[in-house]
Amino acid sequence: MEHPSSPRKQITMTKEEEVAAVQAKLATINSDCDKSVPLGIQRIITPPRQTESPLHTKEFDERFYRAVHYCHVGDIDGLKKVLEEGLEVNHVDWDGQSLLHIAASEGHFAVARFLLEKGAKTSKRNRWGQMPIEHAVANQNEEMVSVLAGEGQMSAAVRPWNCENDKATLLLYHDILLSGGILSSALQGATAMSTHRQRDYLSFFQHLQNEGCKAVSLQDVILSGCHTPEFHEYMLDHIVCTTDDENVTQKEILSYKKVILQGMNMHQLGYAGANHIALNLKRAIDGRLECDKYYVEPLSDLLNERLQICTPKGVVLTTTVVDSHKEKILRHVFERLGLPIIANLPQPLQMNGKDYVPAGADLCFMGVGLGTNESSVRYLMKKEVFGTARVAVVRDIFDRSPERGYLDQVMKIVDAKSVLILDSIIGENNLNRRLVNEYVYCNSRNRYVLSRMNMELSAYIRDVGMNVVRLPESIYNTHGLGVFNFGEGQLLVNNAEIADILEGSAHFSGTVKCVTFDFESELKSDWIFNTTLVFRQKPAVDGMPTIDLKPFNPPTDRVQRAWGTSNDTQIHQTTNTVMMVAPVGFCTNEETAADNYFMHKHGMSADEVERKALAEFSEFHRKLTTLGVTVLLFVNERWYKSPDSVFPNNWFSTHSATEFDEKKSTVVFYPMKTESRRKERREYIISDMQEVYDREMSFTQWEYSDFPSFLESTGVIVADRKRRIAYIALSQRANRRIAETWAKRLGYTLCLFHATDAEMRPIYHTNVLMAVGSSCAVVCLESIEDKAERENLVKTLEQSHKIIAITRAQMNELCGNVLEVHGEPYSKRIMVMSTRAYNAFTDEQKGLMLDYVDNILHTSIDTIENIGGGGVRCMMGEIF
Repeated sequence: MEHPSSPRKQITMTKEEEVAAVQAKLATINSDCDKSVPLGIQRIITPPRQTESPLHTKEFDERFYRAVHYCHVGDIDGLKKVLEEGLEVNHVDWDGQSLLHIAASEGHFAVARFLLEKGAKTSKRNRWGQMPIEHAVANQNEEMVSVLAGEGQMSAAVRPWNCENDKATLLLYHDILLSGGILSSALQGATAMSTHRQRDYLSFFQHLQNEGCKAVSLQDVILSGCHTPEFHEYMLDHIVCTTDDENVTQKEILSYKKVILQGMNMHQLGYAGANHIALNLKRAIDGRLECDKYYVEPLSDLLNERLQICTPKGVVLTTTVVDSHKEKILRHVFERLGLPIIANLPQPLQMNGKDYVPAGADLCFMGVGLGTNESSVRYLMKKEVFGTARVAVVRDIFDRSPERGYLDQVMKIVDAKSVLILDSIIGENNLNRRLVNEYVYCNSRNRYVLSRMNMELSAYIRDVGMNVVRLPESIYNTHGLGVFNFGEGQLLVNNAEIADILEGSAHFSGTVKCVTFDFESELKSDWIFNTTLVFRQKPAVDGMPTIDLKPFNPPTDRVQRAWGTSNDTQIHQTTNTVMMVAPVGFCTNEETAADNYFMHKHGMSADEVERKALAEFSEFHRKLTTLGVTVLLFVNERWYKSPDSVFPNNWFSTHSATEFDEKKSTVVFYPMKTESRRKERREYIISDMQEVYDREMSFTQWEYSDFPSFLESTGVIVADRKRRIAYIALSQRANRRIAETWAKRLGYTLCLFHATDAEMRPIYHTNVLMAVGSSCAVVCLESIEDKAERENLVKTLEQSHKIIAITRAQMNELCGNVLEVHGEPYSKRIMVMSTRAYNAFTDEQKGLMLDYVDNILHTSIDTIENIGGGGVRCMMGEIF
């Protein structure tokens, strides 16, 4: 790291000087270059013209120009003799022209093959920035293009990499970022681009070049393969033609497309392939078709949206692209770069490459949130595409802000031991905290298994042996996380404040170069680092890792520990572990509103409802975990279309082995009334449960019987586990016949009754009117109109519990929807309720409750209660 007192490597030119320098550079490129060169290639920063060629000496002059002559005339024998005399095959003239440039320009592909066999480099650029292949393209010599492209001049710099601290070798960008008009006269399209933004990219590319990293445009890669039959087939499908003339046939439209393609040179084909092209055709006077209107849009989001990730095993297309053109062109690009496509996510799974942060062969980070859903990560782990021993899934559950929507927007690996992280997303008590689920590859089971769950991000990073450098939110809000790692801790940052943070850290051991971008006034200036795709290579020197983690020994199987199952020999009424589901996609469920009278209408937008619900959920989760309650945290996905997923206690129940004579731990699945609630039974959660529990029981078949019936788990079953008594208020969601079958199979005695609200409407779930703890029970006796049923319940309950009776008015405030859990230590009993319920209890009732529990935890969940019609008890599925 540079000493703090030493001058920082920072651009010292004024804005006016920088503008003049860039304009002069552009003028030089535009005046000196061959006009046949594609505009995208002209715009790339090229090395300055050499004053003396390193391979050009008087001793070699005569042999080199004899070799040039043989390349011009296609004389392989003569060329062979000159090379045998000792001429270097990559020798260049004063203009940087190599023998391969000459052979490509003259079209002698046999000579080109011979030179390639002798070690000629296709990546050599002349003074105008041209590679040999570009001469072949300009001459429309498809066979020569094939010869040169086959050698892989770009793929040599492209390899799947292991770490964000590996050396950057190639940067892929979309030419629209530089050019003022990317389309040729064949389509007569043009796109304007900010001068500031253009200048910023040129400056950025100059820094890349100085650090030995190539900048290659997407169009150049496409150009290298536009001679293939597959590309021509793609282009026929890619150009969309419509017409208002009903007499125009599809055959005529296809013929028109072929005429267009035949009229394009290879430059035009390459650029057209990277853009959406739509033409509206009309019939001309002479009967031919002609273009009446056209529409052109660059496919710039191919890189900006990061529709791919590059793992050590190859490329994963991160979404099934709705636009088939994007998928096809991506496949074409990566094929040209020599990278295998190893997976393609099926719909509706989604992933964004900005959420992928590789940290070595041992570990990669994968963010989930707005851009990536957890289902896609599980899918790719099942496909084993990550190629690492561990996958740390960084979960944006509570924040989900577009400003911090992707992992690489809030976290950067800056050297072998340090990670720069936005400070507003870390910390146990931070409402926007990120939590990590770690999966490890288990060789004995040939798959990834869950090893750690819901570990705070900064704590996890420290635990794996890295250091955390915190970036204040005030700096982030202005500049973003503007850091580009050239590799091995060599950083380019977009402002002096970030540089000061890094250089002032005791942990950071790299070097910092600071550059300011003009476009900062329009966007956070980290935009320039996030609109490109970078390829990296591991260092050539063995024994010098670019990331330094603690030694890691893969465990054999840790999923049971994460689920919190125990071998306790006693039957407990309460648990220390609950399952919760974050309310992503939470909204009014019209299906359940038919008989849930605790739900209320509202005037908020869907985004506002979700954001408020997530904030309430985050605070509730924080309070539970602070008191030592273990939370198995899952996330609903919007595309599940299950808005009540935040209430997971209605579709399953768990039972420890001590509850049964067979000594088998058991998980039970229940029939749900509405279709949207049945969707809450997620396959991956059930799969985890099936691995942990010895036995599975399912009553879901009742959903599809001739007379569908339902029993919605602990929503309708309030169980006294020690005495094996189940209290059930019969309703549309609690069928007597299923309840009797359930009780017989699980060894419970039933206490059945009917309950209504003040308007004599049936109570949909038992757990809104009563709760049974270790020694006390809360129950709304007023809601049980039948005297015999009420007396039977009181008689049964009084034998083991102190009854705290609540009124119907208190029941409407969800005072009955409470749950006793225990924290750490085990003996600490906690009664959990909403703040709304807490305020509705009288002081006398709360005092009586505290005679039987150690603490009352209450949390505000007004949005969830009012819109969802359920309270805190509904939000916790007990794990025994």
